[in-house]
Amino acid sequence: MPKGWNDLSEEAKLGYVSAEFVEKVEDVMSLAQDEIDARKDETRTMTAEEYMKFCSKIMRKYVDPV
Repeated sequence: MPKGWNDLSEEAKLGYVSAEFVEKVEDVMSLAQDEIDARKDETRTMTAEEYMKFCSKIMRKYVDPV
């Protein structure tokens, strides 16, 4: 935990996000975006709603394990 952690209010502690966690999320989001880009041909005939579901499914595949 960061220096001064014990001096923070409970509310401040709940809002804390470590740099390591942010980096990990950025990494998996990048992997998800790479897969979406690689599967672009599958999306050509999708409606906007279908495309959003397609992207969400891929992103959940990578982000949920975090």
